[in-house]
Amino acid sequence: MSGKELVKSLEKEYGSNDVLERAFNRTENMKLEMDLENWEYFLKHPAEEIEQQKIIYAENPDRIFQILN
Repeated sequence: MSGKELVKSLEKEYGSNDVLERAFNRTENMKLEMDLENWEYFLKHPAEEIEQQKIIYAENPDRIFQILN
């Protein structure tokens, strides 16, 4: 996936960068923060290719460690 494709995907999911930023500021949700950072970065680097990986977000990292082990 290219940066341009990711930005289009984020636009479809959130509508606009401003909406995403307001949502993050209200919730401080880690996924929203990562999406916001990616959106801002890939607006400036649209041709860059992205390696997609799954990330587990957790309020309690110790619990995730217990689940994974």
